[in-house]
Amino acid sequence: MKHAFYALPLQRQKAFRSAISVTRDGRASDLVEQAWADLDILGAVVDRTHTLDLYDRVADRLALTPEGERVAIEAALFKGALP
Repeated sequence: MKHAFYALPLQRQKAFRSAISVTRDGRASDLVEQAWADLDILGAVVDRTHTLDLYDRVADRLALTPEGERVAIEAALFKGALP
């Protein structure tokens, strides 16, 4: 079974992986750090969680986030709104 992450456009996958990478390396912008904080996902969780599992957490929490707040989070972590 194909994971939902792979259904994202390649650019969105790369942007999400980049957000994870810069967070793990301690180089995340304030916008990326705020997006993780808004989803209540700590840096330590990003450090030790596989990309696909982290995507699942983000998708679950985004589904519960009001649309107005979701836009900024999606922009920071995916470089745009999710389909």
